[in-house]
Amino acid sequence: MAKLTIWESARNPCEGTLPTQFGSLGKLVTLDVSSMGLTGTIISEFGKLDALETLSLADNYFSGFVPTEFGDMTALQFLFMNHNGLKGPVPSQLSQLRDLTKLYMQENNLTGQVPAALATCEKLEIMDLSGNKLEGELPDEICNLRQLELKSMVSDCRDDALQCGVPSCCSECAP
Repeated sequence: MAKLTIWESARNPCEGTLPTQFGSLGKLVTLDVSSMGLTGTIISEFGKLDALETLSLADNYFSGFVPTEFGDMTALQFLFMNHNGLKGPVPSQLSQLRDLTKLYMQENNLTGQVPAALATCEKLEIMDLSGNKLEGELPDEICNLRQLELKSMVSDCRDDALQCGVPSCCSECAP
């Protein structure tokens, strides 16, 4: 299985957690386990998958923190972690993903501020952080990405949540 490049099991109901053996699939380019009903924490072994371009963990029941090792997946372009139960901060290590174009982390329980370091992801086109418990102002550095290739920025722009200090930065504000 070390030569496996695509693993798509999306929408096939399954119970349980992700096995740590996924970290040994070094040639894996696409991993889609969305909508499978998976639980537990997201394994840090994903950080070993340096050829991975697409990772979809969306629409499951994952809990715990987003592993900081995600920053080691340097080929990653598409990251879908939306609609889970993830908590804690958005890891600043995601700023090491220079090829990241789509980041979906909406509808979790993420807290803290959006790291300004994400502005180093200059290819970022879509970032959806809505439906979390983020606070503070969106860093100017990220808003400046809008002048590059950031086409869609969705965030919570309520009085008690993340503030869109520059309204044009958020192309769409979730109620």
